[in-house]
Amino acid sequence: MTKADMSLADVARLAQVARPVVSMWRRRYRDADLPFPAPTNSPPSQPAFDAAEIGRWLHDTGRGNNPSALLDADAFRSGIVADPAETDALTALLCLKVLSGRRLSGLSAVELLDLADDYDPDNHSLYREMEATGDKLAILAATAEALADAVYSPAAAFDLLLTSQRRLGLKGAEIHQDAISLVAAAAVALLNRHDGSMLVVDHSPGSSDTLLKLSEGDGTARCVLAWEGFDSAASRRGLRRLLTHGLAFEAADDDAGPVGEQDSALHLAQFPHAENQDPDDVAILNAVDGICLWLTDDDRAVALGPASALCDALGMDGAAGESEAIRSAILRTGRLRAVVRLPQGFITSKPRQAMALWVLGPAHAEVALADRWTMVSDLSGTSLSTTDIEDLISDLAAAMGNQRSVEKHSFRFARLVRTSSLLAARGSLVRVRPLPRNRTAQPADAVLDIENLLSSLQQPQTVRGLDMRVIPTPTPESPMERFLGDLADAGAVAYLPGNRIDAADLHAGDPNAPGAITVITAGSLLDGDPPAVMDRFRFAAHYPAGRLTEPGDVVFCTGPRPVALVDPDGAAVVAYPARILRIVDGGSPRRGQPGLVARLLAEDINNQAPTARRWRSWTVRAVDVDQRDLLRRTLDAVEQERLAALQRVNQLDQLATLIMDGVASNTVTLGENTPAAPMEGTP
Repeated sequence: MTKADMSLADVARLAQVARPVVSMWRRRYRDADLPFPAPTNSPPSQPAFDAAEIGRWLHDTGRGNNPSALLDADAFRSGIVADPAETDALTALLCLKVLSGRRLSGLSAVELLDLADDYDPDNHSLYREMEATGDKLAILAATAEALADAVYSPAAAFDLLLTSQRRLGLKGAEIHQDAISLVAAAAVALLNRHDGSMLVVDHSPGSSDTLLKLSEGDGTARCVLAWEGFDSAASRRGLRRLLTHGLAFEAADDDAGPVGEQDSALHLAQFPHAENQDPDDVAILNAVDGICLWLTDDDRAVALGPASALCDALGMDGAAGESEAIRSAILRTGRLRAVVRLPQGFITSKPRQAMALWVLGPAHAEVALADRWTMVSDLSGTSLSTTDIEDLISDLAAAMGNQRSVEKHSFRFARLVRTSSLLAARGSLVRVRPLPRNRTAQPADAVLDIENLLSSLQQPQTVRGLDMRVIPTPTPESPMERFLGDLADAGAVAYLPGNRIDAADLHAGDPNAPGAITVITAGSLLDGDPPAVMDRFRFAAHYPAGRLTEPGDVVFCTGPRPVALVDPDGAAVVAYPARILRIVDGGSPRRGQPGLVARLLAEDINNQAPTARRWRSWTVRAVDVDQRDLLRRTLDAVEQERLAALQRVNQLDQLATLIMDGVASNTVTLGENTPAAPMEGTP
């Protein structure tokens, strides 16, 4: 290890500045009274610097944003992880420092090895790594002390070494911290606690992130490592990290299983893990199948792994056929309670690889085999926020309940499917037909619902609003078209910008609820989403300059394409980037001239070219003054009939659904419709 071990990127991280700033310092302060340190024995294309000189220069000049740069310099050297063997020795020394509680600098190599033998007599975690360094051990001990001092603790120094390895590409596939947080949150929700303690059994050799995340929460985590030996470099490194962070753990008893018969536990498994960076589907499913063998009725398990193994469709030939057979066998046990396909990006080195989550628990003993269910969810295209994760965890926890508790829970992301359908489909576990809800609990209620719909549908339909008279125009003229910008300049139409509403103030709900106000968003216009809702008093208090629509206002947006609708009721909030066009005095530039009709204006906006983003340049049609009011009333009548027709279609859909559910669930029985006998005297 040389002193020339700090790159320009390391200098930037130490100084807490952007990388180009360091290059500017090199040029600007090359000949200053306190010149920027020169590279030490390195090629010009990859200059490296003495960490002590860089720290001293930052301290003396006051450059950068780290007032402790002189003390922290040792912690930002890329050279400390250039040699994997020396890195392992450094982590072993940091671990020994925590176990022994002693300062290691100043001890000879023999004294260090004797101390290591005292705390690792079976050579499970650190003795071998220290012994391999030979004469360098004492120097490395001083370096380990300097690192721990620079970042204020051996645990932080250990994690810094791991971070540097990842940055230099010296470590393989790594699971993103967001996925670790999700697994830890699921584990906390599923744990059976006794006297505030938590029993966790880990099946991911060498991987320690999830266990450490769990240890940050409330309660004492009792950890059992089911790692099948501790001789590999990955497992030994994982042990050292757990010990350095002060996490107590036990080794699983191969004869008695991971835990005693009287204990209930939460089993954790992740793939890939430090021991196997690229597991195939067969290996993953075999490992999960092995965990199932140890589960009791009080145990739970959470497994994180590639979606290709845990939920995507599998083939029937070769290795894929073997994977299908193992996954089907796990499904038949009834222990698979939840399957979630997660968004991409949870493997840092493979951002396009999709991951999935399994939750296992006791089979539904009180439910017949054919009626058992599994919760499935496909979050492939979802960006999970903190609230989303909380709702997903709530769904997972509910999936572990009995039939009554599951039926009472309102699932946000998940749906229930019969486990038998997962087996029969032989495809993706998250793209199957959901378990139908029993919409007709009582036969009498089902019949009443159907009769009410039939009565409503048999009411006479009226089209009185459409009894219009249409005649040909004697002398047709060219359409009267105007630029919308000219109409705005003439005062025929008013342009009102949308309100800039904080997204946190919006939520889904009933706009007719007391104290609620409708909010028309760009999503309402572009995608046909239902309008959002916000609290009326919050709008008045937080947006005193906010404005509401009036009946007949045209709400529009310009991107990604022009789109508009008419607000017939008014009193709604329009959220930017949506905006308002309000027709003034009939939309005529001057008295007696052709004017605008709101529904015609919205239609013209919707027919603009997708690339026409400047609303002032839009061409819209005007209507003669003697036709304007009649056209508006006629279009309103047509809209009412359209809504009535849609309501009738919805009622027919509901009727068909009620009849299908009622007959299929044996709550109603169809009979032949016998026509009434004709009255006497009729033909």
